[in-house]
Amino acid sequence: MKKILLILATIIILGIAIIGICFSNWMKKAEERLAPYKEKAQTVDSSYGKISYIDEGEGEVILILHGLFGGYDQGYDSMKSLIGNYRVIAPSRFGYIGSDCPEDASVTNQAHALKELLDQLGVEKVYVVGTSAGGLCALKFGILYPESVKGIGLYCSGSIPASKPKDNQEVKYYSVPKPFCNDFTIWAIGPIMRKQMSMTKETWLSVFPVSERAKGVVNDGYEANADGEKNYDDYTLENLHVPVLILHAKDDQMASYEGVAAMAERLPNVEMAIFEQGGHMMTGNDGEVNKKIRDFIEENK
Repeated sequence: MKKILLILATIIILGIAIIGICFSNWMKKAEERLAPYKEKAQTVDSSYGKISYIDEGEGEVILILHGLFGGYDQGYDSMKSLIGNYRVIAPSRFGYIGSDCPEDASVTNQAHALKELLDQLGVEKVYVVGTSAGGLCALKFGILYPESVKGIGLYCSGSIPASKPKDNQEVKYYSVPKPFCNDFTIWAIGPIMRKQMSMTKETWLSVFPVSERAKGVVNDGYEANADGEKNYDDYTLENLHVPVLILHAKDDQMASYEGVAAMAERLPNVEMAIFEQGGHMMTGNDGEVNKKIRDFIEENK
């Protein structure tokens, strides 16, 4: 019996050691991947704290607002193929890499903070593109500052409810449970999340370090992903006359295609680019997506 227990203990210790080594190697790769983005990043002070961002390219300006588990690195990556023709500004939203998370980190205040960033950079007009949880932030920016927007792109975006929620309806938390928002837990459940979000291994690596994104992830659960329910009346889509491009996959399991399709019916100047497959990350559609964005910009200069 003692020999069996010793063998079991040895197996457990070896298993823990292997897990620790694998996790450590993964985090090292994540930090190595992020290092060049940190070198590119700049920071400004705003009324809402520090805002970190990457700013590259020349020409018409694209303000890219990343989604859940994002940051300036993911925003930059999603638009970097367009930098040869356009200027891309990729900020970290509230609570993400290098950006503060103020006490009132609402979507409305995110829009105000982004306007302050553009003012400091001397940028008067942009095409604002919101991916996933950044979608409602892009819409809110367009509603609050239509004079600063040439067009809005909604890329695998969340949506506004089809009808106004009841006044007594409890607003839900739409994000990863707070106890899970740490590097080890997210790494451990990675295979499940990768499958659900149709992520490649390279894209999955970009989620880390979670520790530098966790405040933003939790805040998005209360704010960006829930704002359509919390502040339904603020989204006066019928009065939003700037051009809107919606890019979405029908098999998106994270952001409902039916939701954005219903939302599109309220927009007076909307173009839909819908893909049969691709999931939440639009996997396999990069070339067509980039072409749609380029065409949208050129048509609405």
